[in-house]
Amino acid sequence: MSIRDRLVPAAAGAAVLLVALMVITLLRSAANDGTDALEQAKVAQVRTTADSFNARVESSISSLGGLGSRPWELTLRSAADRATLQTFAIDPEALSGTFLVDADDTVTNGVLLRPGRLGSKFDPPGWEKAKAALVSSPAVVLPVASSGVTTELPSYAFAVAIRGTTPSSVRGAFVFEQALTNDSPFNQEIRGLAGERNSTATWRFLDSNGTVVASTLSTGLGSMVPDKELRSLPEGLHEIGDRLVVSADVPVVGWHVVFTQNRSEFAEPLAGPLQSAGLILVLLLLAVGLTLTVLLARRLRQSREQEARLRALNRSQ
Repeated sequence: MSIRDRLVPAAAGAAVLLVALMVITLLRSAANDGTDALEQAKVAQVRTTADSFNARVESSISSLGGLGSRPWELTLRSAADRATLQTFAIDPEALSGTFLVDADDTVTNGVLLRPGRLGSKFDPPGWEKAKAALVSSPAVVLPVASSGVTTELPSYAFAVAIRGTTPSSVRGAFVFEQALTNDSPFNQEIRGLAGERNSTATWRFLDSNGTVVASTLSTGLGSMVPDKELRSLPEGLHEIGDRLVVSADVPVVGWHVVFTQNRSEFAEPLAGPLQSAGLILVLLLLAVGLTLTVLLARRLRQSREQEARLRALNRSQ
């Protein structure tokens, strides 16, 4: 076989391999572009969730201002204050209640108070910072505490400023606590964001200290999130180990919405089908191309053999 007969099939085989490499490159590029689009869509979803919750809390805080303008007496065991507080006790199955705190941080009255808490000092984590904020804000949200004044469960609380003689003076606070439970309306709402069973996709609402306020997981409420990296993430898209992490702020309460998922699982719905289709296409292309290359080489050999026979026949004649 001549050099030319060898080069033609080799060139054809090389062309087939080149096309296969181009297909692989294009598919990989398409998978990367698709994954980038999925990531941006997830960032937008987390941001929208945070913004929606932030707007709801802002609306709630605005509506709570009226509670502070009531003529609270703020004296220990005041019958008038007790009667007013009872009007807010509309849920007979409530796990947490409401109470009043005077200017000296003394619990003067309340509904569903735990034993021994009436007349006690109210000094939960973040209270000093909250009191300073109440000077200019109608209400603030306190960080999660391991237990509350009205519940033994982990809870967070809204504190509403009770004004004094001037708009900026604060003579006390109306506080209502929210126990953290898996079946609370807020946590049930967050659980609705959960993905398929056994998925690593997890949503969490974290307070300013990194404590889990709500989650798609059935455990961890009221506890510090175990991953230290998640406690103070800036907003946006991150990669921590093999996980995709998206964070967004809820500025009105200082909380954070954090979404995490294994990167391979996150990209699987797009990358998996593309990889399978690409593998099938490349294998088919290689099979067809190599078959054609072998047929071409055989055809060239047959042509050369026939040409040699014709030359031999011409010489004999």
